[in-house]
Amino acid sequence: MIHNLLNNSNQQLNADRRVFLAFTFLSLFTSSRSYYHLPSTPLAISQ
Repeated sequence: MIHNLLNNSNQQLNADRRVFLAFTFLSLFTSSRSYYHLPSTPLAISQ
């Protein structure tokens, strides 16, 4: 029974970690996209 509880909590940990990684990746992707989008506008204007 204890092994079953540990297995359930481990699966919950993996699910939380997956959600956390997805959230971190999404926030990093959006921040880097806005960061790279800002310097590209003066380049487009200068060209």
